[in-house]
Amino acid sequence: MGCGAERQPRPRPHRRALGCERSGHPSTYVEAVEVDPKGVVTVTTAGFSAALNARKLQFVPYQDATVAKDMTLPDHRGAGVSLWVCKPAGTNGIPAEYLPPACRG
Repeated sequence: MGCGAERQPRPRPHRRALGCERSGHPSTYVEAVEVDPKGVVTVTTAGFSAALNARKLQFVPYQDATVAKDMTLPDHRGAGVSLWVCKPAGTNGIPAEYLPPACRG
């Protein structure tokens, strides 16, 4: 690795986890990344103003143009994701005026 950084092995994720969950400030503007059993990725913000800290943005995987994936269903597992839809989380979501245009729909 560059800059003298040593790559540390990551512990194996729980068998129901996807391995991308992080907490404890994984970056300057992210407090945590969580993945629910259906495969929805929720990002919690940090490092912004008080109005935006601890707000949540979700990325929902879709099986096709109209059907959201549900990784708890056997026929949805193993199939690719055709698109991701971003949106504010239902609870403590990022206000629409701060979202990228693609996430406001």
